[in-house]
Amino acid sequence: MRTGARVAPWRPASGARIPSADVTGAPWLASLLVVVVAAVVRVFLAFNGFVTHNGPSGRQESRLNFSSDRLNWISETVTVLFNPE
Repeated sequence: MRTGARVAPWRPASGARIPSADVTGAPWLASLLVVVVAAVVRVFLAFNGFVTHNGPSGRQESRLNFSSDRLNWISETVTVLFNPE
C-alpha cells in the first residue's frame, strides 16, 4: 500500500472486506416477534368476545370463561392459543 492512500477504517490495508454478522437482526428473532404479537392479539380478542365457538346450547359463546382460579385462567388461555378452531 502506498503512503497516504485512503483506506476505510473498517477494512484491512489490502482492501478486502471483513465478513460481518447480519446487521439487520436474526430472521428467527423476527419470527419470534410475529408469534408473540399474534398470541397477544388472540388473547385480547378472546377477552373481548371476538373469538367464539358453539357452546353446549348451540349458540355462540366466548372461548374464554375466565374464573378467579389462576390455574384455570392459564389453562384456558393456553387452550385458546394452541387449539384454534
